[in-house]
Amino acid sequence: MDSKSLYISTRYLFSKVSWIQHGPNEWISLWAGNEIHEQLINDLFIKNFPDQEVYLVQGRNNTKPTSLKHIMVTIKPLLGTETFEIWNLNLTLLIEFNKIGVLRIGKINE
Repeated sequence: MDSKSLYISTRYLFSKVSWIQHGPNEWISLWAGNEIHEQLINDLFIKNFPDQEVYLVQGRNNTKPTSLKHIMVTIKPLLGTETFEIWNLNLTLLIEFNKIGVLRIGKINE
């Protein structure tokens, strides 16, 4: 699937997402003090994405499959500066990263 088609598909599916609650709300902070909490993010990837490849969704022209092995290198410059999503290959689970430094995990219940 090309970038534009994949992006349009995820926009449609995004409206069907049920967000997982973590304590009082669905958002989790990316920060551990003044640093990005990379271990938390890695643990979430391992727990939620058993496939070796995921989709990085940034926009119509830069949505693409990405290796889970190299995902932190790819997204580290984006954390806390851009809003983007990581979707599984089936487009049924995602982690949304917000530019304000929080993330949330959602699933599509069919």
